[in-house]
Amino acid sequence: MEHQRFGHTILLTVPPGEEVVQALNEVAEIYHISLAEVSGIGGVDQVKLGFYQLDTQEYLEQDYEGTFEMLSLMGNITLKDGEIFGHYHGQFADTSADVFGGHLLASRVFATAELFIRDLGGAIDRSEDPETGIEVIAFEE
Repeated sequence: MEHQRFGHTILLTVPPGEEVVQALNEVAEIYHISLAEVSGIGGVDQVKLGFYQLDTQEYLEQDYEGTFEMLSLMGNITLKDGEIFGHYHGQFADTSADVFGGHLLASRVFATAELFIRDLGGAIDRSEDPETGIEVIAFEE
């Protein structure tokens, strides 16, 4: 992967064979990002999505393999117990232009991925919501 900072924004490109979520989290570590907005596009051949089940408080995982355009990756980077916590969602299209998406757990690049991390210059933590079991943004009181 290659990356470069431009002001408050980091441009990250992920080459074929590398994993997008892992690359985002690694670059966040390199630049000590603790609050950021994330967006991107690209081409992937493996996708793992999660769909949160409130009754079990677990993600139902679904794997996809094929040739997909990553139409949109969006999300944020915050902290959880002082560690980088990436929260990403993605929309993908297959060769028939059928679109699917969900909570992005992983995706492997087959062509390239072009991602932007906009550093918001702060830090915010997450904590578990006892009702839903979801790690939510925890504003300081």
